[in-house]
Amino acid sequence: MWGKESGMGNTSRREFIKKAILAGATITAWPTVIVRKARASWARKTEVHPNVNNLRVVGITDVRMTKANEPVTSWARQEKLVVGEVVWENIDKLACRLTEIRNPEEAWRTIFIKPPRKSWSDAVVAIKTNHIALQHTRSAVMSKVCHVFSDFLGVRETNIHIYD
Repeated sequence: MWGKESGMGNTSRREFIKKAILAGATITAWPTVIVRKARASWARKTEVHPNVNNLRVVGITDVRMTKANEPVTSWARQEKLVVGEVVWENIDKLACRLTEIRNPEEAWRTIFIKPPRKSWSDAVVAIKTNHIALQHTRSAVMSKVCHVFSDFLGVRETNIHIYD
C-alpha cells in the first residue's frame, strides 16, 4: 500500500528504495567523514622513544626461569617456581637486545630517560603493574626493575612507587 494512504505522500516504491539506499550509505560513510584518523596513523615519522628503534621488538623464552610448569596454581606457588636469578639475567639480555648495546647498565641508561633538570636521585618513579585476570607481575620482574632504578640509575628507593 503505497501512496497517500500509507502516509508516504506521492513517493513511489522506486523513490523510497533510492532514498533508503542513500540513507544507508550515508550512515555507513558518516564516521569516515566526521571522525579524523589518529595522528600516528598518518604521521609515519612519529617517534615513540628517542633512543630505541620504534620497530624493534624483543622476546625471550627460557625454561630455566621456572622450576616446573604448573599453569593453574596459587600466587604463592607460582612465586616459589620462579628462578629469580635467571629472570634477572634474561631481563638484562632483553634490555641489551632492545637497545643493541652489549653492556646491560648502559642499555638501561638508554631505555630510561632522566627527567630534564633533575638528577636521578631526585627523580620520582611510578611503576604500573599488570593485574589482569591471573596474569600478575612476578616479584622477580618487579624487583629487577626496581634494582635497575636504584642501583644502576641512582633513584632513591623511597622515590620508587608501585601501583597495581
